Amino acid sequence: MKKTFRWSAGRRFRFNIGKILSMWFLALLAFTIPATLVADEPRSVLTLIPTEVLPAKAETAEIAGGRYGDKTILLRFRASALPAEARVTAARLSLVSSGGTSADQTVNVDKYPYDATPPQCTGIRLGAATFNAGANERVDWTTRNQNFLDRIKNEGSRFSLLLCTPSSASSTWYLTDPVNSSHRPRLILEYTVADQPALTQSNGLPAVQSARSFLPMARIGGKDSGAFSYVTRPFSNAWSHTPVFHNDLVYLMTDNNGKKALDALNSLGGQPVRTIEVAGSPGQHLLVSPSGRLYIVGNGRIITYQLGSGNPPQAPAAALGRELDNLNPANAPSLGADGSLYFVNGQEVYGFNPDLQELWKVTLADPTSSRVTVGPSGRFVYLVAKKEGLVVINAQTGESFTSPLPNQDALARADFPSLHTPVVILHPDGSEKVYVAANSVNNGVLACFNNRSGTIAAAENWPLLEGLWSQPLLDQLSPGSVQQPASGKQIYAVRVADRQGTLTGVDWLTGSTMVMASTFAVGDSPYLLNGGNLASDQAGTRLVWNGAGEVDLFAFGSAFSGRLHSSAGGIPMPAQLLFGGDGTLYANTVGGDRVLRAIVPQYTLSAGSDANIYSPTHLWVDGLAGQTTELKAAGNVLLGPGFTVRQGATLRIANGMPTP
Repeated sequence: MKKTFRWSAGRRFRFNIGKILSMWFLALLAFTIPATLVADEPRSVLTLIPTEVLPAKAETAEIAGGRYGDKTILLRFRASALPAEARVTAARLSLVSSGGTSADQTVNVDKYPYDATPPQCTGIRLGAATFNAGANERVDWTTRNQNFLDRIKNEGSRFSLLLCTPSSASSTWYLTDPVNSSHRPRLILEYTVADQPALTQSNGLPAVQSARSFLPMARIGGKDSGAFSYVTRPFSNAWSHTPVFHNDLVYLMTDNNGKKALDALNSLGGQPVRTIEVAGSPGQHLLVSPSGRLYIVGNGRIITYQLGSGNPPQAPAAALGRELDNLNPANAPSLGADGSLYFVNGQEVYGFNPDLQELWKVTLADPTSSRVTVGPSGRFVYLVAKKEGLVVINAQTGESFTSPLPNQDALARADFPSLHTPVVILHPDGSEKVYVAANSVNNGVLACFNNRSGTIAAAENWPLLEGLWSQPLLDQLSPGSVQQPASGKQIYAVRVADRQGTLTGVDWLTGSTMVMASTFAVGDSPYLLNGGNLASDQAGTRLVWNGAGEVDLFAFGSAFSGRLHSSAGGIPMPAQLLFGGDGTLYANTVGGDRVLRAIVPQYTLSAGSDANIYSPTHLWVDGLAGQTTELKAAGNVLLGPGFTVRQGATLRIANGMPTP
């Protein structure tokens, strides 16, 4: 049920009193926003659905006492998806009233062992709430009692919760609503993991940022050389749409005469280090969570494997799965940090927890939408829909909100609008700032919205950034602190006009723009507007695969800015850029041959010049070694066919070096 105190989505207050209230609201944010939303407290959220409810097989049930009889609800939970090192810091039981309450009622919630019969043992109080709930109203019971929370894991993550009342009153609650899954009871756990870094932003697309630098460094003939080329190392044809990366390995689905398999490969391909046969007809979407939970989605099925941390990888435990009629998402699904799964299938947006229990389903007005982005707090997911504009969904409950974009009318009329995946920054004050780029035929916009715990509004003082925009990409700078939000943090996107593309930086707070590099030709049908993307390395170099016009790889950074030519070519025009866990850059073909290609920096040397070259990833060298040649790389050093070292010359090669 939507709360009546929420501001209307997409509206702004233009009167002085509105500004005064806004200032007062901001001053109190540190007290009104839950502590778990603050960026310097890296907490994750896991939502559990009961594995069993009593009374069994009932769609609704009563909690009653006194003259209404003694009626209780028992909910049994398994929290097996909690990481082994997790520490639970808060628990919130949430139920939805199906028929209202006869009078003011107090309901107690007590925890019992999973298989216990409550009257025969003593429970531990989670909490109590007094209310007079109306139909379809959500009621929560919350605790931060650490003694209670520690028992959730100490007792094997299996437990029961009993709801009973000392009041002479009756209330009715949804248990297993077959139509609206968001009505089902749920237990929302907040937890921390030691040494887990705070998640402060979401790029929407996975693997588009690297924790390593990519550009090599070279001194050739006594002079620093920023110019280099690249070669590609193709992997065999894949069945999956994209690869995933875990523990410095690449995972791909392959199809060998109709037999599907999941291959684990080294960063430059070659023979698989492990192959896992996948029975039946799996889907083509691959995803993996930070903890190694791998998902295969599509063709009516969701399949999960838990990958180990070893390299070479050990055989994973037996696959878990779930059937879902007509499941075939057009856009790739997305994962939360806890392993929760979100996707659009037709006109339905779904949320599942890591145990593949359906959390909620939200229906759109039209099937045309972007991919889903999970916000860095883990409490909201975002997408852009053709009819609604920005769609915001509470990731735990399924409560949804919408706000139109400035060009919403043009998007709704367009046959094939370009709806990019939202990118999100967790502001130090606890709000999430959402950046959305969407284009119709000749009309586009890059807009910013603020989400304050479900209150969605267009960002105040954000300028109207019109134009045709590519998929945005966030820089890797911290958002700062509550006292001093970072100045200079930027969103990057390519702005297209007159068949030219311009890499543009947009200030995350003010919306002011800055041209970051020279323009480049993108042609009449720019691929960057319809599937292309940007990627960035740890040094802040932005990489762009321009799949139309001046087709090639571009790098824009402080050490080098311009076009990178390939000595051998080999990347088809429709390709997306990805980074592996070891910093290897890949171009993944999204159509045609569906081949993943590793991109390796390449140099051609001459005998007359000494050389000292270092690559933070891999390195390919052709030509003739000079009198003294040193080749170093964090990954592999590859010598091309015909590479020659003359008699008397010295060649030194070192790999596995993370620094020069």
